[in-house]
Amino acid sequence: MLQQQKRTGAALCVLPLRPSGLVNLDALCTALRMAGQAGGRCVVALTHMNTDSALLQPAAAVGALTREQGAVFLLDACQTIGQVTPRALVIPRAADLALPSVPSSFLYIGS
Repeated sequence: MLQQQKRTGAALCVLPLRPSGLVNLDALCTALRMAGQAGGRCVVALTHMNTDSALLQPAAAVGALTREQGAVFLLDACQTIGQVTPRALVIPRAADLALPSVPSSFLYIGS
């Protein structure tokens, strides 16, 4: 994102987290509305699981907000896959997730 900002002059906004470490959904909603009012197009990038604390971010809620506001959603799930059981995941709807990021080494093909 920083390289894109340097190349194109795109605005970059880093939003605050809640004291718990979770994304502040109110701050995200406000930022998306402000960008929309200014005529901008947003890309929201979220790391799904923190490697230090194993905290899972509310990706489904972020996906719903981005869909409502017309933003593109990039979810970095590289640390999530292989660390969390599928039953523990709350995954965004496919329609909400534009750019999922997972390492191919964590995806196994088998019976």
